[in-house]
Amino acid sequence: MKRGTKDLLTYLLLNHHVDVAHVSKNLHQTPNEIKKNIEEINRSLKSEPILMEHQVISMTERCREDCYRLLTEKEQQLFSYYEGDLRRQLIMIQLLMDGRYLSLQALADYVYVSKNTMLSDFKHIKSRLNQLQIQLDYSRKAGYAISGSEFLIRNLLGKLIRDVMKTPYGKFILDEKRLITVSEVFLLKKRLEKVEKDLQITFTDEQLEELPYILFGIIKRAEIANIAWSFKIEKYDIKNTHEYPIIREMFWGYDFLNETDLLYLSLQVLASNLVESALLFSDSEEIAFAVDDFTVRLENYFATEIIRKGEFKEKVMLHIRPAIYRNLLGFQINNTLTEQFIEEYTTMFRIVEKASEPFAELVGHQWSKEEMVYLSMIVLGWMYQTEETEQKIFRAAILCQSGTSISKLLLENLKGMFPTIDFQGAFAVRQLAQVERDVDFLFTTVPIQTDVTVFVVPSILDKESRKILRCQVEQTIDMDIEKKTKALMAMLRDSIPSENIPQVTEKLERFFGQKDFEVRPLDMSDTLRIEAQNICIWKDAARWNELVVRSFMPLLQRGSVTQNYVATCEMIFYENYQQMVIGPGIYLPHAKPQAGVQRADIQLHIVKRGMCNPSGEYVQMMIALAPSGRNRHIPLLLKMNEVFLQPEKLQFILASENRAEIAEMIERG
Repeated sequence: MKRGTKDLLTYLLLNHHVDVAHVSKNLHQTPNEIKKNIEEINRSLKSEPILMEHQVISMTERCREDCYRLLTEKEQQLFSYYEGDLRRQLIMIQLLMDGRYLSLQALADYVYVSKNTMLSDFKHIKSRLNQLQIQLDYSRKAGYAISGSEFLIRNLLGKLIRDVMKTPYGKFILDEKRLITVSEVFLLKKRLEKVEKDLQITFTDEQLEELPYILFGIIKRAEIANIAWSFKIEKYDIKNTHEYPIIREMFWGYDFLNETDLLYLSLQVLASNLVESALLFSDSEEIAFAVDDFTVRLENYFATEIIRKGEFKEKVMLHIRPAIYRNLLGFQINNTLTEQFIEEYTTMFRIVEKASEPFAELVGHQWSKEEMVYLSMIVLGWMYQTEETEQKIFRAAILCQSGTSISKLLLENLKGMFPTIDFQGAFAVRQLAQVERDVDFLFTTVPIQTDVTVFVVPSILDKESRKILRCQVEQTIDMDIEKKTKALMAMLRDSIPSENIPQVTEKLERFFGQKDFEVRPLDMSDTLRIEAQNICIWKDAARWNELVVRSFMPLLQRGSVTQNYVATCEMIFYENYQQMVIGPGIYLPHAKPQAGVQRADIQLHIVKRGMCNPSGEYVQMMIALAPSGRNRHIPLLLKMNEVFLQPEKLQFILASENRAEIAEMIERG
């Protein structure tokens, strides 16, 4: 593997879903070189390839693991440096899972730093441990060790492993440091899948990924500690639950685990987030009463009646039960969306916090804001619901790695945005095979490999991401003959005799399949075409506020537009440029023909030197348009849209220096 390919592979493993422009800037590789390097890597992979769509490079989890193995198969290390917080986490995990005193020099070598840096790190570690009522012990002869309450130590170990796993490269660090290897957790992951089947539950993808590592770390700690210990949980007798014997059974073969170890490990599983559950929670009457009380309070605060109340309570219960176990045990969760959600939905968060008093009473203290945000997401998602009256045309599903609260919020957001899409529900990513067979679209928070049309969306949809997503869905439907026919047939179905529907559908598909959608002969003399003279390649830098004037200069020189038209386009574009995007980083400044179009014309400008709009997004192309009064420019714009949606063709256009080849590519479509 050549150096540039190796550098790219390392960069992708250390970063999730990266932008081509950022990779290009950081690695000093052109987009074309990046594309070729990705193709070389994909040829070496045995499973899923690296994806590059809309200028974003992404990998599925399976692909990331295969890429890591590909990079390290010849003893090459992925890491030669760890930033401070991560370094200290690794030191604490090593001390907790080793159990012995370890020397300063050995620990410094372990994380590739000097002894002085290691001494500085130990000051931070000692301070953190003191806050948790755990001790950092030091012996001049033997070195460092950690001691204290075994319950607190295991809580800390679980949190440390979870925090490392939250990084894009967490499992690779744990593997490379030989703390927890992929092969060691494989068996536990398979046993968790059996627990899912036996209990008829579904863990979130994140939990199924993290939990085997946490469980194995605790098992390893139990083996090296080999001590009698205990802890108490008031109110709840875990051993008499329906789940405990089934979960306990998954730890067979670890003969050194005592009864307390097994109980603690089972609680880690019970405290995990679920996507769905067939359990009736019959042993949780107190929790059910609290959910009832919470629902009544919400309805009072919002002066409304919650739709499908029984289903709402089930979703709340799905979150509440593991959350109670987490609170009772003092487990800390990491909700990366906490601050963003509170900022965007402050009022909702405060109302849910106020209504959640029955849950605080269950555990004897107020819940953390991280837990409150998860609960608020469920409530907010449900508040978007209305009685459905729109006719459904398409079917879709949502795939989400996170728990029921995030997926529920996303589901209800998308239902509100696309009332003609029948959403089948939110599922774990690993449930792809069972949901992809009967849907037109999949909305997912992570990249996936499937033949179904996929839209990758953020967990929380802000105003800008909503606009972009609506545009993507509309363009996808418009560019797909079958989907466009399906949408039109849904509107016409009541006006067409049922026996004629198949013939009409077939004729519409043939009609939309034609290159030219005009239904009668036209004078095509002013139909727009792209030729070499209609293409400019900017190799020098340009200022944002000069882009429009510079883009329309060729049209002015050809007499296609007036100065007034350019001024109008300039005013409209700088106020609404986010609505004039027709591809990734591709802008289409234009105005109505009445503003000063003398004849239909177009000029495509490829921006070679990176520049950004006020939002920090890269500008790759400016397309100055003088539209035809009779819409003769539409066929060309449709063709360009189709080209820009194909990453390999877009990359060719952006990388090429040959204007004739670019024009030919666009004309071919």
